[in-house]
Amino acid sequence: MTKTWRRTLAAAALLLGAPALAACGEYPTDQVYTPGVGTNDRSSSVDVLHAVIVSEEDGNGVFIAGLANNDLEEADGLANMSGADADTGLSFTPTAEVEVPAGGLVLLDEGGGVLVAGDRIRAGNIVRVTIGFQRGEPVTMDVPVVARAGDFAAVEIPTVGDDSEPEGQDDEAVVEDDEGPINETEDESETGGLEP
Repeated sequence: MTKTWRRTLAAAALLLGAPALAACGEYPTDQVYTPGVGTNDRSSSVDVLHAVIVSEEDGNGVFIAGLANNDLEEADGLANMSGADADTGLSFTPTAEVEVPAGGLVLLDEGGGVLVAGDRIRAGNIVRVTIGFQRGEPVTMDVPVVARAGDFAAVEIPTVGDDSEPEGQDDEAVVEDDEGPINETEDESETGGLEP
């Protein structure tokens, strides 16, 4: 084989290989991708991040997610939740009021989350949920139901007692001091807590 023929063959191989290399362009790498069990929705002024329903027993669970307010000037809050499409039979009970500060992030697993009940609340299922906000547009998304095990073993599943107060989540805690008990009241504006 002559040198000219080798150069021509090398140039042809380079030209034919260029489209394959171009397929590794910017578009796929510009996509937000967070590997994990939960689902994300960034279509509203409030992003819903890593949404899951953690269930310890069939029929009941707690919805947890991160809520990130993209509005840097006004706070927003969780207004309501409901099942969508085939999951309209789900019922949602907030355990505290959720306010998302302007430009802020609230993690629902730190404030008790939202209790969910229904036949489709079983680990392994995916349910369709609509999340409404006080100011932002509502979002409808598929949310996986996971068992309270592994990464989710530490998630507290609150219960609502007869007096409608979540058990084990008092607004006022008593702390012992050298001089006796001291009452510490949590400031709800700092925690973004949900009130039923």
